[in-house]
Amino acid sequence: MNHLYPIVTTAAPLDCRDFYVSALGARVLFQKEWYVHLSLEGWEIGFLQPKPPVRLPVFQHASVSRGLCLAVEVQDVRALHAQFVTQNIPRLAELAEFPGGEWAFSVMDPAGVVLNIVERHPEARTTFEV
Repeated sequence: MNHLYPIVTTAAPLDCRDFYVSALGARVLFQKEWYVHLSLEGWEIGFLQPKPPVRLPVFQHASVSRGLCLAVEVQDVRALHAQFVTQNIPRLAELAEFPGGEWAFSVMDPAGVVLNIVERHPEARTTFEV
C-alpha cells in the first residue's frame, strides 16, 4: 500500500478547501470545481461533489457523506482552539479535559465532517469506564 486517505463526498468541495486552508493550514495539491485534494502536514484528504463529470466507476455511486468523524491529534490544542475562536469558527464542543489525559474540542467542516481536535497526555492516563 502506497497511500491511504479519505475522500468526503460533499456539495461544497471549494468551501471545504477554504475551511481547511484557513483553519488548519492545509496545502492544495489538486483542485477542480468538483474535486479538491489537500495535504495537512503529510496527511491527505479529498472532497468530491456527488455525480462529478468524471466517469470513473467509483464516482458514479458517490453520495453526500454522513456520520464521518475525524480525530485530529495536535501538539498544542489550546493554541489551535484560540486560533479557531479568533477566526470565529463555530465549535460543536468547547475545549475540555477528558479522562485519560486528553484535552479536546470539536468543530464541523462545510461538508458536515466532525473534527475532534485532540491533544493527548498519555502519562496522565487513568482508568475510567465509559
